[in-house]
Amino acid sequence: MGAALLLGIVLRVSDVAWLAATWHWISHAYDLARSGASSSSLPPAPARATWSSSLSTFVELPLEIVALVLVLTFQHRAAGVAKALGLRTRLSPTWGVISWFIPLANLFLPLIAWFDLLPTRARGRGTLAVAWALFLVSELLTIGVFAVANTSTWWVGLISAAQAIGFLVGLVLIRQVIVAVVDEHEIGASSLDLPRT
Repeated sequence: MGAALLLGIVLRVSDVAWLAATWHWISHAYDLARSGASSSSLPPAPARATWSSSLSTFVELPLEIVALVLVLTFQHRAAGVAKALGLRTRLSPTWGVISWFIPLANLFLPLIAWFDLLPTRARGRGTLAVAWALFLVSELLTIGVFAVANTSTWWVGLISAAQAIGFLVGLVLIRQVIVAVVDEHEIGASSLDLPRT
């Protein structure tokens, strides 16, 4: 998961010139449309570097898909265990997974699903909230990268560095949360004499 996120940041920094050219192209297209000019007078859209596009398509995207499948598989299995342990669950294991794909609701429902994996007294709940906030802020910084690509490479680098730090700290914290979930579920399973997963 971390490799895909960091690769995406590196690719974005390397694509600054393409992003800036794209911003200029969009601005030019908008000006032409406002003046009533035909689209035939619009120059072709800037092309992204082949190596960057290939890395993005054939390396970054598959890594992101694999990471998401692993996270959702863990979440679904852990939610089933949490339900068997009698923990309060606001979302079923399946709805917890589906919530990742519902626009706007995916900003908070997956967090609720992950909170449901832990008892209310568990040590990992605060860590989970911090990790989720870091991931959200890091993703929102992507908008910042696109917004400043037209003006400054320095700002793109600074925002991308902040994004990378946020992702890395979030990954360290989420690892702690996963360990806490597994520990809590093993403690719960041993107290109920359930088979361990």
